Amino acid sequence: MYKRLFLFFVLISGNQLLYAEVISGTVLDESEPIPMAEVMLVNSNNNVLINNVVTNTNGGYRFLVKPGIYKLRLFKNDYASKWVENVSVIGKDVVVDIKLIPQAFVDESSTASSDDCE
Repeated sequence: MYKRLFLFFVLISGNQLLYAEVISGTVLDESEPIPMAEVMLVNSNNNVLINNVVTNTNGGYRFLVKPGIYKLRLFKNDYASKWVENVSVIGKDVVVDIKLIPQAFVDESSTASSDDCE
């Protein structure tokens, strides 16, 4: 019984060491937080979706990650979606605060973008 519990805690601790870095931040509309925005974490090397979260009531989000280079994709109804590229996580936590622009202020004819991860 104790051996199993010990092994369980060792496995959990080892998994935390694999994901020792943090990407976190706040999603904002000018200076106000945007709750319930979707934030996607994408591997920059192969464009694979790693994880996605929804911002909390304070517009905050957080990902536990391995060292590497990532992209963040943000979505929220009534706002223009946004990519944040080259989020480099090497040896320390990274804070990325992001401002979204209300869709009403975006000229769709001048912006050509794709909604997929390539």
